[in-house]
Amino acid sequence: MSNNTKLILLGLAICVVLGIVLQNTIFNSLSSDLGGTGELLTPDEMAKKKKTEAIKNQKKFEAGQKAP
Repeated sequence: MSNNTKLILLGLAICVVLGIVLQNTIFNSLSSDLGGTGELLTPDEMAKKKKTEAIKNQKKFEAGQKAP
């Protein structure tokens, strides 16, 4: 192989490694921004979970308003 071919292959290998690192960085950032629970739920299950969380938060809020 010529030197040019070796340089091209080396450049491609570097691009692949950097692409994988960038992909993992973006995935970790998005997963932490979107909840970061790591569980895969159907839209119905996620809606049910969010609804129960909202009800709990509402009850806490109402309890805080009635206390004083």
